[in-house]
Amino acid sequence: MADSDKNPRPSPEKRLQEYLDSKSLRKTPERFAILKKALELKAHFGSGDLVKAFDKGDYHISRATIFNTLEILCDSGILRRHHFESNQARYEVAGGNHLHLVCTECGKIKEVNDPEQTHNIMSMEFDRFTPSYFSATIYGTCDACARRKLRSRKTI
Repeated sequence: MADSDKNPRPSPEKRLQEYLDSKSLRKTPERFAILKKALELKAHFGSGDLVKAFDKGDYHISRATIFNTLEILCDSGILRRHHFESNQARYEVAGGNHLHLVCTECGKIKEVNDPEQTHNIMSMEFDRFTPSYFSATIYGTCDACARRKLRSRKTI
């Protein structure tokens, strides 16, 4: 039996509860609702996506509560914050190391898991620094945007 089987990682809900306890913060239903919604979104999302998701439902949560809870979820290691090409933060559920492919035309973000690159990067040694995870971003043009550009050139 592998060590990971013996000590499974606590659920995100349990991790949030433990984090709130450790910081003497209140365990409000809003914080847990935001966590649940963030986990449902799965892909990279912005705070505005959460605001819209709650505005569509029966449960209203203020923007300030959403922003503050996103900070808590990042600080607790449940989410990771990224700043891709825009200044707007994008969030994702914290997971393994991976590459982000970001289309500079449409903004689409694709994740790529490359075990060889992961090994190469994580085996690097840094002076007075111990990495815990990485996320690399590669900018370019997705196939759909490249085809669209090619079609628009042909019609000119």
